Amino acid sequence: MATGDLNGDGLVDLLLGTATNASLFLGTGPGAFNSTAAHTFTGGAVAAAIADLDNDGRRDVVLIRAGTSSAFRTTAATASTASFGTAVSLTTPLATSVAVGDVNGDGLADVVVGAQGVGAQTRVFANLGSTAGTWNGYAATAGTLLGADTATKAVALADLNNDGVLDLLAVTTAVAHSCMSMRVSARPGGTASRPVSRWPTPPTLAPWPPATSTPTASPTC
Repeated sequence: MATGDLNGDGLVDLLLGTATNASLFLGTGPGAFNSTAAHTFTGGAVAAAIADLDNDGRRDVVLIRAGTSSAFRTTAATASTASFGTAVSLTTPLATSVAVGDVNGDGLADVVVGAQGVGAQTRVFANLGSTAGTWNGYAATAGTLLGADTATKAVALADLNNDGVLDLLAVTTAVAHSCMSMRVSARPGGTASRPVSRWPTPPTLAPWPPATSTPTASPTC
């Protein structure tokens, strides 16, 4: 499920995913939605996000699936309908969750996907921006490895230490009620540093690594 003002009317819209499809319901007023879906995406979704992916001022849709996920650029939206461009595919085996945000400081919305299962990897897909008004989608379909964990249930992006750089929070089930946070580099390419904290122990943020350091995959929680 995801919420956001997709058609720019100042009302919250609702995106609901099921095992078979995902439906967009446009808001009609405070706490109210059109009972008819403005658009239905086939293929289902285990997680979803609404965000402006191409910086055109209009919010777009990301649907996460265990296998191949999709990013859809919104091409038109009214009070009752919405249409989308061709899907940009992301390779996301064993995916469980998604977070969208600018992780490398280039002003573009990148996509972080958590996964659970043997060989699962938490990945970041770097946004390639637009050229002459045409959105270029995301880098390398396989994404850039942030860390390896066999039980990532949820991911989120937030500036945890007020340094102006987004950090990654990943909730895992490998250890009961545990999670880890990881600094995400502001350098071009969006590589990640080593993990800096694990709960339930209160976190202590590690120093920022030098620009030449090699990112280290996170251990299993």
